[in-house]
Amino acid sequence: MKLEFDYIFRYESKVKEQQFQTQSLKQDYSLMEKELSAQTELAKVQFQNAVDNLAETKVQLTAAQLAHRQHTALYKNGLTPLVDFTQALYSINRAEIDYEIAQNNVWQAMLLLASAQGDISILLKATQY
Repeated sequence: MKLEFDYIFRYESKVKEQQFQTQSLKQDYSLMEKELSAQTELAKVQFQNAVDNLAETKVQLTAAQLAHRQHTALYKNGLTPLVDFTQALYSINRAEIDYEIAQNNVWQAMLLLASAQGDISILLKATQY
């Protein structure tokens, strides 16, 4: 009789242990799912911000290019000092750098989004354009 009782006790103990492990793994899975969801949402926001920033820097680059052309023409005709011409050069240089950085930020945000979603096709589709 004692042998039967020990067997039942061990069996019930193993069942409970397995139930606790299963419950623990379910909670771990739920936590990971929530973390990935949060990372995906953050990546989407960062991507949208990067795209918006890229559009803004494109406008700034266009404005700097126009200002550079204008100051170049004025300087060649002796209607503006060298300081203004140099400032236009600095502005176009800065605008080009900002635009390149913005493009890089879009790619980084896209990589983060692909990583969070576990879907490399996001990057593959983007490289086709």
